[in-house]
This record gives sequence, structure tokens and C-alpha cells, in this order.
Amino acid sequence: MIKVNNKLFRLVLSFVQTVVVVLLVLITIVSFAYKLPVLNRLGLTFYSVTSGSMEPAIPTGSLIYSGKFNLDELKKGDIITFTLTNKDGKSAVVTHRIDEIKKADIILFTPDKKEQRITKISYVTKGDANGSSDQDEVLPNQILGKYEWGIPKLGYVAIFAQTQTGFITLVVLPALILIIWEILSVIMHFKVKYQKKAQDEIEKLKEELTKSKKKSKKRKTKKE
Repeated sequence: MIKVNNKLFRLVLSFVQTVVVVLLVLITIVSFAYKLPVLNRLGLTFYSVTSGSMEPAIPTGSLIYSGKFNLDELKKGDIITFTLTNKDGKSAVVTHRIDEIKKADIILFTPDKKEQRITKISYVTKGDANGSSDQDEVLPNQILGKYEWGIPKLGYVAIFAQTQTGFITLVVLPALILIIWEILSVIMHFKVKYQKKAQDEIEKLKEELTKSKKKSKKRKTKKE
């Protein structure tokens, strides 16, 4: 019964450890994917919504996934995530709906005076909850991804994880506990292993001692 309980305990513990590791990886990905070029190339781009400009479609505090897109397939009504430079010169990430697509033909001349016609595309965007369209138009090189899905409230966890306190609480501390637990598990494994080995040696010595005593008794009996 004790062996069964120990085996069950180890299985539950192993399951909990696996869940914790998976959660740590997920929290790291959703919180810092936008800062890691490798994850961006894989399309693992998650963003936290901090305003209510897209409510009710995307509630404040949602964690959203904006994936890869084909520029030619973007149309009015699609929701896109893009970078925007505000008045202070700081870059911000915005997720709004395309309200209008503008196309303008521009004629350029090459150094050898040949005419070259280029179509310039820009997007007028608007938050669903806003009364008017965004002031600045979005160019194709500003678009980070096309909105695919979102999970309400989970964005707050990602935002907290990006703070020093949140990173320590949600990533560093659980990882440290797992490392310490693994070290203790290894120590206990070898301790049990060597204890069993020592116990087996003691049992062998006892058996040999018992056999030796029996032989001594037989010799005494024969002499008598």
C-alpha cells in the first residue's frame, strides 16, 4: 500500500512539474515574444490590449494573437496590429480595424530618366469604440500582424510578467523552486540508492556471519 501511494505521489508530482514548466514557457512567450526576433519569425506574436478602443470586439486586458498576413488580402473590416509613433516620438503598438484602404499611383523617374509607376498603399484605421478614424494613416511596413483571436483578462498577466516584480514572481521564483526540487530529487535518489546498497551489503555480511557460526557449531559437534 505504501509503495502504491509513493508511486502515485511521484506521478502526481511529475505531472505538476510538467504543468509548471509548460506554464513558465507560455508566460515567457506571450510576455516577451514581441522582443524576440526568432519568435516573431515563427509567427508567435502576442500583444496585451491596454485600452478600450476596440471594445466590445476586444475587451481591455485581453491577450491577442496577431499572425502572419498577405498584404494583398487585407481588406476593409480586418483588424490589424501595427506600430505607431506618438507625439513624444515614442513607439506604441496599436490594434485597430481597417476603415479604408487608400491607393495612389506615384510616378518616379530613374537616373536614366525612365518613367516608373508605383502604387502607394496606406490604411485608415479606427477603433470600434472611437468616434472618428485615427489621425495617422498606416503604411504596410508598420503592420505587425493580422488579428486572429484573443483571450480576455490574460493580457493583465502578460503585462504583470513584464514588470520586475511580475517577472520574479511568475518566472524566476517558480523556475528556482523547480531547480532546487530537481537537485533535491537527485540527492534523494542517490541517497536511497546507496542506502539500499549499504543495506544489501549488511544483509550479506549477516548471512556470511550466520553461515560462519553454523560451521563453527558443526566443527565443535564433530570434535565432541
